[in-house]
Amino acid sequence: MSTAPLFPQMAKTAFMRITGGRYDAMKVRLGKKGMEVPFSKLQLRARALDRMEGHYDGAIRCCYCGKVCTLEEVDFDHIIPLARGGSPCLDNIGFPCSPCNARKGDMRPEEFGALLTFLERELPLVRISILKRLQEHSKLLAVKRRSEMLLRGNPGAKHVKIKRTTFIDEGFL
Repeated sequence: MSTAPLFPQMAKTAFMRITGGRYDAMKVRLGKKGMEVPFSKLQLRARALDRMEGHYDGAIRCCYCGKVCTLEEVDFDHIIPLARGGSPCLDNIGFPCSPCNARKGDMRPEEFGALLTFLERELPLVRISILKRLQEHSKLLAVKRRSEMLLRGNPGAKHVKIKRTTFIDEGFL
């Protein structure tokens, strides 16, 4: 049985589009912090392709929960957050699934791993609820940061609409 992709050119085109977009977004985020991306788009693509075992239509396993994801389902993010002393270099770029990345926030990998282990061992019945709340909290913080940037007149900030009642009812605001 062949493992070649059915539509190799489509897979490569999607790979190039997604990795290019992620690189450009990373460049903007680092630029706002007065930093430059210390690696090329080609180097980032090579790292992602390596994680996908050389297949443009391959899968990536989340570095935290182990879920097998498509390239569209993972974030390209700093393993050790820049806010916690992490490097912007390519060796500090990981590929977590979007939910784990949102839940992890500014935690270091060992801290997030310890949290996941604790929840699984000590609070298995409420683990999912706690992780969902953590993910929602991360979304709220992102909205707050964007709002603050808009108030300061930062043209790069995106305007985001949220349903306040959802969060007020759950005690977040």
